[in-house]
Amino acid sequence: MAQKTKAQLNTEVGTTFPDQTTGQITPSGVRAFQNDVINSIMPTAPVVNNNFASFDGATGLLKDSGISSSSQFVANANIIPGPANTFKGTTDGLATSDIALTACSLTYQITKWVAGTGWQCGINPVVPSRAIAATLNLSAFRAVTTQGYTTPGDGGGTTYVNKNSAVNTYTITTAGTCTNGTWAGVKFSGGTGAGFAGTVTCSGGVATAVTPIGAGSRGNGYTAGDVLTASCNQIGGCGPAPQITVATIGNAPFTDAFTSTFTTVSGGSTCTNGTYYGVAPTGGNGSRLMGVAVIAGNVLSSFTQSTPGGAYKVGDQLTLTGITGCATNPVIQVATLSSPLGSFTDSVGNALQYAPESSVSVKHFGAVADFVAGQTDGDATDNGPAMRAALQYASIGNGPADSTGGYNGTTVYVPQGAYKVCGGLVVYEYTLFRGAGWGASQIKQCNSDSAGTNFVTLGDSSSHVGNFENKVWDITLFGGFLSGSAYMIYSNNAQSGDAIARVAIYGLSRGCVKYDTGYGGQSMFGMRGWLCVINPTYFTSGGPAFDLSGNFGFVIDGQSHIAGASAGGSGVRFGDGGTNFVNGLHCEGGVTNCISINGAGSSPPMTTIIGALGPATNLIHVETGTPANFTTVINARPSGAACTVYMQATASCAKTGNQLGLATY
Repeated sequence: MAQKTKAQLNTEVGTTFPDQTTGQITPSGVRAFQNDVINSIMPTAPVVNNNFASFDGATGLLKDSGISSSSQFVANANIIPGPANTFKGTTDGLATSDIALTACSLTYQITKWVAGTGWQCGINPVVPSRAIAATLNLSAFRAVTTQGYTTPGDGGGTTYVNKNSAVNTYTITTAGTCTNGTWAGVKFSGGTGAGFAGTVTCSGGVATAVTPIGAGSRGNGYTAGDVLTASCNQIGGCGPAPQITVATIGNAPFTDAFTSTFTTVSGGSTCTNGTYYGVAPTGGNGSRLMGVAVIAGNVLSSFTQSTPGGAYKVGDQLTLTGITGCATNPVIQVATLSSPLGSFTDSVGNALQYAPESSVSVKHFGAVADFVAGQTDGDATDNGPAMRAALQYASIGNGPADSTGGYNGTTVYVPQGAYKVCGGLVVYEYTLFRGAGWGASQIKQCNSDSAGTNFVTLGDSSSHVGNFENKVWDITLFGGFLSGSAYMIYSNNAQSGDAIARVAIYGLSRGCVKYDTGYGGQSMFGMRGWLCVINPTYFTSGGPAFDLSGNFGFVIDGQSHIAGASAGGSGVRFGDGGTNFVNGLHCEGGVTNCISINGAGSSPPMTTIIGALGPATNLIHVETGTPANFTTVINARPSGAACTVYMQATASCAKTGNQLGLATY
């Protein structure tokens, strides 16, 4: 049956259904009209299964369009091109492509393109990985979040802030009034962004210079032309307040692009010759840089960084202070920076700054837990660069943590797994290096590390000043195989009541913990709930498993265990200085002296031992020179040790068997 047009059906209505004064309605006429209507809206063969139906432009009748419905949902070739109809995305987490979208989708956290305006809706995107994010233009977003890894070491699973609109250059447009001098920590308000702060210099009663100082001081979110007003709270004699106008904006320096090399701008003059430790340069955009300056011929000979700084820019000029005798101080310039391992740059050059909402993870910097028992060094990833970058990033803040309003340090987390690390690690001030638990997180030192390389150093050992709250918790450390005299954990300046907690140390060819010197003055260094296992065949120095000295108070608490020591060596040896406390220490595995006390120096240690337990040849060994009654023992059980308390000065055993109650030696 042929289809009929709308006009034909209207004519048929008038014939089949006449008014009451003319014609006649018949059943056959009604059937014919009904068939015509059905056939006109539901065409008969030929039609193809799953093809779209469409209206004929000439007749207005439905027909087979000849287009399969499945082709419209798969092939990009069938999407009408143009930014108003597509967005870049991924369907497999690997490759990006054009995907059709007509409205914002909260389900997938994406935005739509508005012609002449750009990406809209204000939803920060979630992308599968950092590697994919780096291939996209992220100009429109203040922050992005990555879900995971395309490959191990990609560093996903965290948040990145777009730092593409920090203040780059500016002019003082209102000098205001202020008392002559240098006014630090001045915040500026106004404009479209936030966070700009710096030092205001006043001369002649007005502001003559504004210098942003420290990580993040250039703020973000600004636009050229913004007028920023200084807060008078930090400026003497202020009012009206100085103002600056933003001239240009750009990427803020990456916090995790660390200082690498320097050039000398000026060697200074009349400086006193010598080596200066713990020199903290001033100036520039970043913070936390510290190093060793050598003065020869009354000018700067060299500057070697010991703590890398973060958030500096190449070209920043830094002044070396704290050097005696200088008429003018030496000035160095940042020449190169390391490549960031946490942050990244997107496809059009926007700086996406790594900005975790909680602790720093070594996996965010590319660490890979791929060490398997029995492997050689070459079969696993060297996670030294990733872990060092994570620890350095954690130490960066806006200033010293012991100054008003300053902060630095955080927790660096080592997720479950086994990691290989070459070249050692440094845990900086106010930083906790923490695993998922004893046995859950394991770090294996490279066998290729030199025999003299300490594995984990608490604090910047070249600073020669006290470093506070450097800690290692909830982790297992395995030493390398080269025989030597180095230690798995070393410090000469860390100060913390719980520096080492729930840590298993399999030193193998290295001792477990060494502390010497004690820069920064008398303080406390605490250790609790640890295990130390070394092999005397490979640890050949003759030194103790724990070598503790340096005018400090050392605390061993919470059922700690030592199995093995260097041949003829001690489990724990306390050196000169300090007041020491041992509560619950167990020695076994061929340890000659479980606890040795060396009081022959100018400041002999005072030591209290509670609950020591053998077996060892001598449970407690008091060395020659230790004054009488400087060693207190409460409830010690030799458990197979030949002597409970041995006095080296008289070559005699002062106590055998159990020591019940309190006694001094």
